[in-house]
Amino acid sequence: MKRRPYEELQRIVEEEGGRMFHEKAGHRQGGAWVVMLNGVTKVFESNQAGFPGMDELYVPKVPAPKHYRDYATNLLEGAREKWLKSLAAVS
Repeated sequence: MKRRPYEELQRIVEEEGGRMFHEKAGHRQGGAWVVMLNGVTKVFESNQAGFPGMDELYVPKVPAPKHYRDYATNLLEGAREKWLKSLAAVS
């Protein structure tokens, strides 16, 4: 079964006891990912090509990725730690 974009990041958040969901209403085209973890809520809005702060945690499929489709569905080495660290700061 093919994995959805950002499924690995969502899995990490859920393993840590948090929630992560995609929301369209109230956001620009492409929506936003809302992440709730340890009392902190962060919103990652689409730039219509992907989600800054999330895309770069995945292995790029091309030398200079510009779109979420330019990334594989597997995370870079150390991405879990970087992701959790980015969620610890209040947006």
